[in-house]
Amino acid sequence: MRILFYLFILYLFPSCQDSKFDIGSKVNVEPKFKLVLPNDSAIDGRDTVINGITYLFAFEDDEVIFLSTGDKNFQLNNKVSLNTKFSDLGDLKDKLELAPGWGHYVPLNNSGWCASFSYKAAPEADTKINSFFKYSVLTE
Repeated sequence: MRILFYLFILYLFPSCQDSKFDIGSKVNVEPKFKLVLPNDSAIDGRDTVINGITYLFAFEDDEVIFLSTGDKNFQLNNKVSLNTKFSDLGDLKDKLELAPGWGHYVPLNNSGWCASFSYKAAPEADTKINSFFKYSVLTE
């Protein structure tokens, strides 16, 4: 019975299991919840696990427009993770931005990923990354 359940999940998320799952990917899934995006809109969302990492994604017209993770196993370039401190971002910390009502974030070079921090206060040197997200509206 458990095997049938897993096969059903894989059937629901064929494009989510693709290692190229990203902004612009096509999905054919039903919404599970609403995600509040940095532009303060609430969009249909789902969660999925890819290579053992849990992601949340928002989609419009069956296309992924927002992707995020707070999974402790997520790493960018084998060095930036949830254990990375604001001070460890080097010159990138000078690019700190604020999406009002949503949070502080730093675009991480040309990866398309942003490191997010608290919405309450700007990060201090020893503040660790809260989560990561991709949202082309903020990184174009």
